[in-house]
Amino acid sequence: MSEKKKKNTPQEEQPQADTTPETEQAAEKAAEEETFTVTREQMEQMEQLAKMVSDASDKYLRLAAEYDNYRKRTTKEKENVYADAKDINERRAAEEDAEVIEDASEEKADEE
Repeated sequence: MSEKKKKNTPQEEQPQADTTPETEQAAEKAAEEETFTVTREQMEQMEQLAKMVSDASDKYLRLAAEYDNYRKRTTKEKENVYADAKDINERRAAEEDAEVIEDASEEKADEE
């Protein structure tokens, strides 16, 4: 193991010594200037994949919009149900009050 450490140590130091701003710039230029040749089959395959990604993205966006609309609609329906229930309870209370008042007025009229 000690021999491996000795062998690996000089190799690790060499890249550090060779990295100067000039060599880094040359490497960046080489990477920028590098061009690739693509065959027609590869291009068609890339276009198919791009279309699949586009379709999946569109499907996701539509599903997200549909869910958002569903959420809003159910929230609105729930609020309407609570409002209707509140109205019904208020009407019942008013009807009960009217009956009590009517009964009281009838009793008062009977007494006179």
